[in-house]
Amino acid sequence: MNDVFLSAASDVAAGVGAQALLLYADLLTDYTPLKILSKELNLILVARGERAYQRAQRYFEKVVRVPQIELTRMGQMKLGVMMSLSAGLVRVGDRIVCLSGIGRFGFLDSIVVLDIGRSSRS
Repeated sequence: MNDVFLSAASDVAAGVGAQALLLYADLLTDYTPLKILSKELNLILVARGERAYQRAQRYFEKVVRVPQIELTRMGQMKLGVMMSLSAGLVRVGDRIVCLSGIGRFGFLDSIVVLDIGRSSRS
């Protein structure tokens, strides 16, 4: 299922002109498809667990760590964007495709497009 979401996210990123793809790394078991994807897109892995963080760093340079607290899918994405912004991996004005899911389920299940610096609230 993760491969389907990765492919869909790549298509969405191309379709919306995204500057980056944020991916919740704790749900990944195979980094092989990401090697290809990282050549096409600015791929940023977001890890919550120490094991996922260390593993992701072995394969990719752009990895951010978020606190190990229970978050909703949207909370994961927003916190990942904030950490990426503070690390200088994305900028205000960038459009980002985010892939997330809930750890206990073990697979990616959400794709969201976020414009950094633009609020959907009135």
